[in-house]
Amino acid sequence: MTCIGAGNLLYARFFNEPLLAKLFKNREYICEFFQLIVKLARRNFFTLACLRYGSEIAAAAIYVSEIRPSVHVLELAKLLAGFSPRVLVSFPSQAREFLNYFKAIRDLKPRCHLLFIASAYKGRGYGSKLLKLVEDCCAKTGYNWIVLDVYLRNPALHFYLKRGYKPITLVKWWGVAYVVMAKRLK
Repeated sequence: MTCIGAGNLLYARFFNEPLLAKLFKNREYICEFFQLIVKLARRNFFTLACLRYGSEIAAAAIYVSEIRPSVHVLELAKLLAGFSPRVLVSFPSQAREFLNYFKAIRDLKPRCHLLFIASAYKGRGYGSKLLKLVEDCCAKTGYNWIVLDVYLRNPALHFYLKRGYKPITLVKWWGVAYVVMAKRLK
């Protein structure tokens, strides 16, 4: 399935995300970041899933089914650093948060990580359908858990709670509070 427009949809949903705004300080970089994420998904670094509404993209998600999450965290940090050198400079200061994060999810194995999900049409069920599709794909691939981070003040927190996700811990990525959530798939 082609997901033409996924990068633009993800950008439209996340350009005001506090962490991205703080790291990049430039919306053009955030747009380029999502375009690059989509390109990397086409090269199987991430998985890109989309739903269409006619000829338009209705919802897009980026997730990763990983064996060694630390490899992906480092790769994502390098990717972010391409747009914001502050990321690598301040990466060591985040070591405690990464340690807390991985301690909180260490027993949730095997797991998929939902990185981004966005719907072009709020309230029409496309986000729910795509989330279910991602969960089903992860389960069919042999993963027992799905994990995600959501900004503490993001209304999507309630979206995930309604769909069975449980808060695991709170982390602060570069000073921005996120709730780490998980859901058992099997």
